[in-house]
Amino acid sequence: YEIYGQQTSPTYTREQVMELFSEFDDPRLNEQWHYNNTGQTGGTPGADIKLFPAWDIETGDSEIIVQVVDTGIDLNHPDLQNMLWVNPFPGPENGYDGDLHGWSHVTNSSNIQDTNGHGSHCSGTIAATNNNGIGVAGIAGGDGTEGSGVRIMTSRVFVGSSGGGGFAEAVVYGADNGAVIANHSWGGGGFSQALRDAILYFIENAGYDSEGNPVGPVQGGLVIFAAGNNGSANPNQPIASNPEVMAIASTNHNDQKSWYSQHGSWITVSAPGGETNTVNSQGVLSTVTNGGYAFFQGTSMAAPHAVGVAALVASSFKDDGISGEDIKERLIATSDPIAHLNPNHLMGEGRINAFRALEQDDGVAPADIVNLEVVSTGQTSVTLSWTAPGSSGMEGVAYQYEVRYSKNPINALNFYGAQEA
Repeated sequence: YEIYGQQTSPTYTREQVMELFSEFDDPRLNEQWHYNNTGQTGGTPGADIKLFPAWDIETGDSEIIVQVVDTGIDLNHPDLQNMLWVNPFPGPENGYDGDLHGWSHVTNSSNIQDTNGHGSHCSGTIAATNNNGIGVAGIAGGDGTEGSGVRIMTSRVFVGSSGGGGFAEAVVYGADNGAVIANHSWGGGGFSQALRDAILYFIENAGYDSEGNPVGPVQGGLVIFAAGNNGSANPNQPIASNPEVMAIASTNHNDQKSWYSQHGSWITVSAPGGETNTVNSQGVLSTVTNGGYAFFQGTSMAAPHAVGVAALVASSFKDDGISGEDIKERLIATSDPIAHLNPNHLMGEGRINAFRALEQDDGVAPADIVNLEVVSTGQTSVTLSWTAPGSSGMEGVAYQYEVRYSKNPINALNFYGAQEA
């Protein structure tokens, strides 16, 4: 097996605080174009997971436990140390002596300290601490108040970037100890019935006790895998292409397939994984070892985006009896279509959209706008004005509007083929 991320030279220096497009004060948040793409890396504005409006609804709840099966985690990282899952019943009674924050299944020990950086990077995308005045932000990393944000359970299965061990055991461990969403940014290897059985066990048993009684906020687990970095349409059997898991392909800052990403009919959805082969900052920025931060590229980086959004959904609907399958269906149904940007590659149902995944249907469709007019024009710009309808009667209220333009008439069938303003 191998992990699906490619590392560039880490940087451990903090940059000057930049003007943010969010209420959070994490100084490098603006560099995380994959959350809110304003074109800051030369990409397409809006080619992101729409995280900022999603944060107006949900930022992550500590009852949600996310398992990261990877190279470990930097236990002392200032952006991660407050997001560690704390086992209320650490061993040795459970067979894992000292599994306070997780377990190393590759060394059969409590040493989950990351020496590679890959696991820490994935964990940071999911739940680096938000609004703490340092570093970066995590998708479900809370709002800065004490106890907010989802918790990361670490299952170490790699020491380096390949080989590893204890994969099936790690998956079962997650289900048995409270995790309901699992990030797997790795793949390869030959067929393993034990691993597939373990994945099915997680999906069926996460959120239930040993007697089958519901416990915790989510019933039934969700397993998410990176699609792989071979750049082909062939699935990396027997893991990511299994129908019971979500396979995540990678997009760049233009919502196009990252050059390395696998693709095909077996992909579930896509998410930003970045590209660092020409410009470092076009990768995904997150936490690494030694308290640092770095830009990585890979479907390894795309998968944690899907996991983070899934964790937001679980947090937002935790009192509604939501299941892992419900979360999966929401991520699929609310993804933004990007097929028109990738005509030669199948990238799943679309690129994930955190805001749409959190929306609740009020049962009333938004009414049409009125009084649309051109206020002014420039050489490369146009200013529009319209009246948004009220909420009286049968008129629904739109949260926001999306404006697109084209040289040809736009209708409901070709709307997503038009250029986003």
